[in-house]
Amino acid sequence: MTRLADAGKLRAPATLRAEAERLLKDVKSQRFVEDFLGQWLRLRQIAMNDADKEDAILIAITRDGTIYLGSNKVGADQLTTQVREKLEKKTGDKRVYVKADAHSKYGDVVEVVDNVRSAGVDELGLLTEQRRPTNPGEENKKNPAAPATPPAP
Repeated sequence: MTRLADAGKLRAPATLRAEAERLLKDVKSQRFVEDFLGQWLRLRQIAMNDADKEDAILIAITRDGTIYLGSNKVGADQLTTQVREKLEKKTGDKRVYVKADAHSKYGDVVEVVDNVRSAGVDELGLLTEQRRPTNPGEENKKNPAAPATPPAP
């Protein structure tokens, strides 16, 4: 990408788009997004217990970009209207939860979040699955000082 920039080729919209898509597909981009959301926005500290409630508004994004509002498949262009309708019928918690497959395209997730925000949602929960270690003791490889299990309160 540096060579393209030095050669002035990133000014071409097709080249810039191709490079942006290449970067967003990279595993490192997904890790960056997860770490950014977890650390800087402190999403790891937010309790998402309300997402399990029967009347929770839950949006899922599959690996291939298919969007589900609850158990109903919806198009991205329909999402804003349908979320707005669900919010109008709901009393109490007006939070919307978005869960994306680990291999979803970043651009698909951003589009869903934008559409949900356009519906007037102020509180948005991003749900992720915690990675589970495959081998005992593996959870301490990143941070050897971390306890294997959290201390009892």
